[in-house]
Amino acid sequence: MKITTHVQDVEKQGVIAEGEFTIKGSAQAFEILSSGLYSDKVLAVVRELSCNAVDAHIEANKEDEPFLIHLPNRLEPFFSVTDNGIGLSHDDVMGLYTTYFDSTKDNSNDFIGAFGLGSKSPFSYSDRFEVTSRFEGMKRVYQIFINDKGIPAVALFAEANTDECNGLQVKLTIRPEDFSRFRDRTRSALKYFPVKPTINAGDGYFNFDALPDSAVEEDGWIAYKRSGNYHQNFDLVAIQGHVPYKVDTSQLKKRLNSHEMTFIRGTQLALKFGIGELDIVASREELQYTEKSLAALETRCREIIRTVAQLLDKRAWKFNRLGYWAASIELGVLSSTLFGRNVFDYVSEDDVKCPTLRKYLRIRNKIDTGKLELHDIVLYSPAYNGRGFGRQPMRMVQPEKGMAVMINDMKVGGIKRTKQWLSDNAKTYQRALVINRRRDLKTTHAETEFDKEIKKIENLLGKPTVLQVSTVTNAMPTHKRPKVMFTFDSSRNRDTRKRMWWKKLEVVADVDVTDGGFFIPLYKGTQIRDENDDNVNWSYTDLKTYLPQMLELLNQHAQDIGVEQQKQIYAIPSLSMKEVMKHGNWHNAFALTKKYVKKHATSLDFIRRFENTEDFLDVKARLNDKWFLDMLDELSDTSEFKLALEPMRNAVTTQQQSKYVALLKSFIKAPNTIQPYYRPSNLTNRYPMLSFITGHGYNAALATQARWRQYFTYITLIDEEDI
Repeated sequence: MKITTHVQDVEKQGVIAEGEFTIKGSAQAFEILSSGLYSDKVLAVVRELSCNAVDAHIEANKEDEPFLIHLPNRLEPFFSVTDNGIGLSHDDVMGLYTTYFDSTKDNSNDFIGAFGLGSKSPFSYSDRFEVTSRFEGMKRVYQIFINDKGIPAVALFAEANTDECNGLQVKLTIRPEDFSRFRDRTRSALKYFPVKPTINAGDGYFNFDALPDSAVEEDGWIAYKRSGNYHQNFDLVAIQGHVPYKVDTSQLKKRLNSHEMTFIRGTQLALKFGIGELDIVASREELQYTEKSLAALETRCREIIRTVAQLLDKRAWKFNRLGYWAASIELGVLSSTLFGRNVFDYVSEDDVKCPTLRKYLRIRNKIDTGKLELHDIVLYSPAYNGRGFGRQPMRMVQPEKGMAVMINDMKVGGIKRTKQWLSDNAKTYQRALVINRRRDLKTTHAETEFDKEIKKIENLLGKPTVLQVSTVTNAMPTHKRPKVMFTFDSSRNRDTRKRMWWKKLEVVADVDVTDGGFFIPLYKGTQIRDENDDNVNWSYTDLKTYLPQMLELLNQHAQDIGVEQQKQIYAIPSLSMKEVMKHGNWHNAFALTKKYVKKHATSLDFIRRFENTEDFLDVKARLNDKWFLDMLDELSDTSEFKLALEPMRNAVTTQQQSKYVALLKSFIKAPNTIQPYYRPSNLTNRYPMLSFITGHGYNAALATQARWRQYFTYITLIDEEDI
């Protein structure tokens, strides 16, 4: 590749002495030019050695012959690139090959290389590699290495006669942890090479990274078939010398307008350039955005947009014989097929000649139906939540594939039948543009007037195929919704979707409702409803707790209620309530539970007083321990500590014996004021040392039986002082 060198004319006046800068060949300098030059060292080795092999085949007129790459594996842990080019003489290896910035390719754009750096790229990965040159009947093996001074050096190790063709092999040993990296970089770095190298993958299967399918391919660019999100932007790629470079499109903002930038970013493009058309950095890892490079990129991008217009114009002529509606749909399909998106926003009417395409670009494919006197136009499409259809009045209509145009010629039920027809034909039609007679007409009109406006609408729309609702749809069947009831499904894990809490049963078919039973009302599908509390916010866990207790309580009073003992409580939605009630002796479980649970309200008073009493020395938990109760019994009957805790003791016993604590709390509201059994301040005034214990961060919950024995001894001493 020819190197662009900027030479400046310099006027000199009064110069006394002049010198030129030089580069000192030091270990540090060679380190920068070898290891420090590349950010991805494995990629650099694969790319640079492969490009050199391609250049060697070009020089030997073997462009169509693949070179050979050996990938490292467990048995042969080396990477090598072997070509059948012109090879190198001994003098070339000892001189040209080992000289940085010396190249035979910097005056020709036939070759990828130019800087004289690529052949040294193995030094970015390793401090030694092997070069084998086959040249004019001689085969020589060289070791290239970093010597003890940190300077790259070369040594001839072997030479022998050979009948092999000329060529060169570069080979370096690879660390096991990098085997996969060399394989991956080979896949990606060489995917644009027109002649892929032969790969010796050793013990593994190998394939190059696949390029997307091309939709349009011209001499200087390729547009790939679009995949992914419609609004997705793609990286613009420039290919020079088979090497891909990601283009920083922000560099083109001042050269391309916003429409052109949107097209370039939104279309998956690869720009092809001849060697030398773009300036690249020495590492060959990215472009240099010089004036030369930017001008070439701008020219190619504008060329693409012009070519797109010509391509669309050429293919649009075959749609010219169709009505505009059908033609515009075909144009949209054409754009999507070629570019995966609508590219007409980036094409001007002046750039094309096809009349249909010119109209499409002029109105931007939006047909203005104007103000209609006798009809309105409504678009019906599936709602976003997937339930039913959305309704949108239309004046500006955009033809689309999958949109049916229909005339509602029915007085009643036409829209309902249209929606059902859309559901039945969802694979073919996703939307329906329906022309309806207006219902707010204040004067009568002859049928001919309606027909005349229909013809006008059809012509405005571009003569689409129009369907009559009465012809293409069938009468809607009258469905009688089955009456259902539910049972609670206690077997599943907690689920936030309430409809998953219930098992559906069809009335009469799945359950005999003539014998009656207990039920809870539902509304809005599966929301529990109480006569006195419309919305009962029971969770799944609440239902799992309350329903068995309710059933047990109601079964105790089944004889009084007038039903047999039941196995479950049913849930009945409001739509089925009337049907169920007329079949049997059904009773509202909420009302009955409130009635019978009141008999247990006394025990609830004990429990609520217990809960409303402030804990002190964690005695609430200790009241469940037999050893604590035994110590409490040993206190005198006049002990204030014992008198305070004795009612608490009874409350604990009541709570343990009550089967309906959860129901009691749910159905019986607590009074506004609930007096506690005791106040801790009264006990600490009586027993000051207990205040000392609680006030100094002592964790009473961890107190052992022996510790509590000490507390009770202290309490006994205080009690005895008053005797």
